[in-house]
Amino acid sequence: MPPTSNRTLRLLGLTSAGLAVVSLGAGVVGALVLGSREADYFNNDSCRPHTAGLCDVLYNSYANSGMAELANIGFVASGAFGVAATVLLLASRGSVRSTTQVGLACGAGPGELGLACGGRF
Repeated sequence: MPPTSNRTLRLLGLTSAGLAVVSLGAGVVGALVLGSREADYFNNDSCRPHTAGLCDVLYNSYANSGMAELANIGFVASGAFGVAATVLLLASRGSVRSTTQVGLACGAGPGELGLACGGRF
């Protein structure tokens, strides 16, 4: 492939990687907000046994928030953009040898579910 084509593929790959990160963030925010609203509803003593008023408001806030959809769409889009970014970045390398080294490494990060990634581009 000509160098221009490689640069275009790399730019598209990096753009897809950025969109994957943004989508993942949207999915995480949606899941956290949904979890918070779910906790408000299920941990409220006035909702045992079911009574009208505050309980209905909390349930509607939980059930109709759209956060479950945001979380699902965010996670699926993140995976799709991540795959696209990987394919585009690998394709941009082609058979042309470059003096620039590209590296990406991930490992355990802070906290129980932490993930730390670093790269050299």
